[in-house]
Amino acid sequence: MKCVICFLGILAIAHSAPIDITKFPPQQVREFIEQACQGVEADHYDVHTVENATIFANGRNVPVRIYTPHDGENLPIALMMHGGGWAFGSIDTHDNMARFLCQRSGVKIVSVDYALAPEAKFPHGLEECYSILCHLALNHNNISLIGDSAGGNFTAALCLMARDRNGPTVQQQIMINPAPDLRPTVEIEPTPPGDIPPEWYLSLYFSKPEDAHHPYASPMAAEDHTGLPPALVILADQDRLMPSGRAYAEKIKAKVYIQRGIGHLAVNGARATPAALESLEVAAAALKEMTK
Repeated sequence: MKCVICFLGILAIAHSAPIDITKFPPQQVREFIEQACQGVEADHYDVHTVENATIFANGRNVPVRIYTPHDGENLPIALMMHGGGWAFGSIDTHDNMARFLCQRSGVKIVSVDYALAPEAKFPHGLEECYSILCHLALNHNNISLIGDSAGGNFTAALCLMARDRNGPTVQQQIMINPAPDLRPTVEIEPTPPGDIPPEWYLSLYFSKPEDAHHPYASPMAAEDHTGLPPALVILADQDRLMPSGRAYAEKIKAKVYIQRGIGHLAVNGARATPAALESLEVAAAALKEMTK
């Protein structure tokens, strides 16, 4: 199984001893994660305005949080999808990351609080994000996509969807520690002690195992990778997702940046801590190119 690890070890922040979160209801795990993220110390990044709004998408009023770097009309937009294994995370866990990207890039960030599994199985949350992309494209023509981990998976899938459906033009896609291939493989990597088995995440996200083979679930499985927006894939050299992320980058001829000496950023990236700033600076610089 391609490794799908999100928010690894963050419960150790909130608890003195490791706990097996797979024994808890997903809704309770979400509360653990929210508390753990808020407990991580990091600088706070101020932006010009932050606005909560809702957009009707895929049959639901979807909360979004809009970060604006400064006054001005027709600012470029980056639609941001948070990580969290498709079942966890929120616009709150990733608030600091969105602020950092907005402040450093000068781009308006629209962070999506998409519906989570297991209540919303594949592809419900993904379709919400696509609907929001289409909504934004009605009034804007300079839109990029960015996401970390599961959000990186969404970023790749949305670009395929937009191409396949003759949908909105996406200027660029930025994937941070993405999970582009969720299909079972012959080579199954053992799960280190204390890590969460990837099968648990996928059991929450998919209604049936064959869903993992759909190209919008596993973008690597798409038969055609032509006609996609320019891409930047940001990886961590100690992340178990790195091999699949690098393989997808090669498949779509993306630019690649590898941060050395770090594993899956997870909560470090979400909170924009010093450990994550190298990768996030690279992402922000790519977004800043949209403003020129």
